[in-house]
Order: sequence, then structure tokens, then C-alpha cells
Amino acid sequence: ETIAAAERDHAHSHGLFRVPGYVESLQIGSVNGNAEPEINELSPAIIQVDGKNCFAPLALSVGKNALIAATKAIGIAAMPLVRVHHFAALWKETEMFAEEGLIAMAFTAYLPTVAPAGGAKPLYGTNPMSFAWPRENALPMVFDQASAAMAKGEVMLAKRDGLMLPDGVGITRDGQPTNDPAQVLEGGCILPFGSYKGASIALMIELLVGPLIGETTSPETKRRYGSVGGPPPRWRTRHRHRPHKVWQCQRLGH
Repeated sequence: ETIAAAERDHAHSHGLFRVPGYVESLQIGSVNGNAEPEINELSPAIIQVDGKNCFAPLALSVGKNALIAATKAIGIAAMPLVRVHHFAALWKETEMFAEEGLIAMAFTAYLPTVAPAGGAKPLYGTNPMSFAWPRENALPMVFDQASAAMAKGEVMLAKRDGLMLPDGVGITRDGQPTNDPAQVLEGGCILPFGSYKGASIALMIELLVGPLIGETTSPETKRRYGSVGGPPPRWRTRHRHRPHKVWQCQRLGH
């Protein structure tokens, strides 16, 4: 459903493009296709879901109703997902909560891909965030964006299609500006959007979805799990990782 929504909305970097990576992750065992996620109520307003190495949309579907109920009962609630794998878009997932009349925010982290402001080595993930606001008699207002100048999937598509990147998106392994997606993906890194502004948001997300919920940061994830599995192997970027997600929902009027 998430893949179909991405294709429908022309976000091809998060649609069918990702399917080979999902399949590979199942084949090599980095994702458990038989996992049964478990809900842990850490407090009345914090609903944790242990995905047991499943894909994140499954963990979200298991915890969705509990998060909605907690939000409507208390006014605000959060749902950290741990031990999950995720490579797709966030907006479809925040949108579903907005359709229930809730304000929703979601964050997730990734393997080191983005350099800090002024840096030349990857430190942060692309660390996206999504926000959804319900509207009466209208579709929700939703955005989903990376803290990087461009999503890594878009860089990968540019390489596949023989396209150059806009200025300010990436640097080479030597820290030199480049418009060549191959140089960005093969030892280089993506830049944060808006220099230190995007880097600060990336840092915030690292802390929210790492230490705050007892999970690893992007560099710790790489050290612990390496770079096996992930997106389509023909682009030579493989990564086994456990990106973590945090949802927060609030009821209007609170």
C-alpha cells in the first residue's frame, strides 16, 4: 500500500524502485518476514511497538489503533517503533492519522549518508520527517521531507538514468562539490539542506529516534550492523540497517 501510494504520487524513489531491496532483505534474513510485532504500553501516552525485525509498516499497523486510542483519551501520545526496517515514504503513514482527525508527526533515521555542515564525511542519515494536519471536508495537509538536500533514492535514480544533480546536493570522497550522482554514492556524501539548518534538524532526529527510545544513532547502526542488504543491488548500495521511527499524534484543541 505504501509503495502504491508512492507511485501514485510520482515519488518513484520510494515506490517500485524499492521492491528489489525489500526482497533482498527478506532473502538474506535481515528482515523477518514471519515477525509478529508486539505492543508494549510504556505509559498511558507512550505506546512502543517491537517489530522483531519486521518491515516498519507492519509494526505501524499493529500499533495504529492503540496510538489513536491513547491520543483521543489523553490529547497527545507517542509511538516509538523499535527493531524495524523501513525504506519507504513517511507521508502515507502520517496521513492515515490525519484522516482520523489527529495531528501527526513522524521521524526516522538512516545509515550515515549526509555530511554535517562544513564536513566532508557522512555522519547523519537523510533523516526525514513528516507532518500531517487534518482538515474538515478536505484532504489533510501533509509534507514529507529529508533533512538532506536530496533524498538518497533520488540520487540513486539520477545515477540510474544518467542525470546530473543540481548544485549543492553532494560532494566527492575528497569533499569537493560534484553534480555526478556516482561520485556522491561511491565514497562521497549528500549535503544537508540549508547548510547548518538542515544539519541541526538531522541531529535532532538522530537523538529523537536513537537515544531517546533506546536505539542506535546512524553511525552506531553502521558499526553494529554493517552495510548488507537494502536497495536494489544493481546500484551497488546495500545496507542492512534498523532505522527507528517515532510517531507523535495530538488531538486538535490540545
